[in-house]
Amino acid sequence: MDEIELERIHNNEFIELLELVGKFYISYVLNQCEEFLINKNEILFFLKLLLSYTFRLPNLENECMSKIK
Repeated sequence: MDEIELERIHNNEFIELLELVGKFYISYVLNQCEEFLINKNEILFFLKLLLSYTFRLPNLENECMSKIK
């Protein structure tokens, strides 16, 4: 399977990917989206936190919580 390079994905497109993951539970895509969110500084903190809860992204949630402490 060809790898999707998330560097070329716009900030709004990853939400659509997460919605697809929710429907079909594609773990590889879920992990890639989570990594993308963790590493993107341009995305608002509160959006990251909301997405971590909405799509059950524990690593992203931990990253957000570590910034609160």
